[in-house]
Amino acid sequence: MGSGPLSRRALFSLGRDRAIASRTDHAALLDLERARWEAGAPALLRALEPLAEIACDTAMVAPGDVLLDAGAGDGNVALAAARRGAVVTACDLVPEMVRQGRERAEAERLQVGWDEADVQRLPYPDARFDVAISVLGAALASRPRRTARELVRVLRSSGRLVLAAPAPRSLTGRALRLAVEGAAPAPLEWASPKVVRARVEAAAPGAEVVLRECRFELAFASEAEAWAAYEGPFGLPPSARDAFADAVSASSSAVGSVRIEEPWRLAIVRRFT
Repeated sequence: MGSGPLSRRALFSLGRDRAIASRTDHAALLDLERARWEAGAPALLRALEPLAEIACDTAMVAPGDVLLDAGAGDGNVALAAARRGAVVTACDLVPEMVRQGRERAEAERLQVGWDEADVQRLPYPDARFDVAISVLGAALASRPRRTARELVRVLRSSGRLVLAAPAPRSLTGRALRLAVEGAAPAPLEWASPKVVRARVEAAAPGAEVVLRECRFELAFASEAEAWAAYEGPFGLPPSARDAFADAVSASSSAVGSVRIEEPWRLAIVRRFT
């Protein structure tokens, strides 16, 4: 990497091949994620919002729980947990996501603490939270073992961690494949029981790990709206347009609009030390 910052075009070119991530300056990958999400992603985040309630149900969020929404986006999980009476902290790498999340919480008069922070380097002390949840955010991190270690580190003994990642056959999973032009994208590895158990065991030997599949209706007004929702945040190249349309057609139960029974995987971790 040169002495100056990478251009937005260079970052998007870099992002189309996550297979080179291990050979790329980590700071450049963080810049890539910021660039993709800084413009905002309201259509995608609203479409994924049903996952927030599913994740909170799975984590058994209760009044008084001290909870972290890690890689929070604009706060789907944070708001759902705050409505249940949890004491919520949310963090995201992208300043614009943090700003939008604060605005959403203020609009509902919900108490949520917001921090600009990388899920791979959380600015919180050990054993700070009863519950940690990450819907997609942790899965997008380029250093998955470090991410797992950080999320487990901030959990109290008997704390609950829930990670949500798209199943490979989901539309979100297919979009991730198109974004990397056929390479095996790291986010989908979080849907693999073998991979998740290995990462958690390395971070917290003896932790309990259970994987479940959940489904929710992923809805957009049209295929074009679905493309626009995924294109920016995932860095989809124009060459992927037709393949994305084919994936929508193969999955959607509606004509004209998009209605997909979207499968995701939930990794549920209990720390006992």
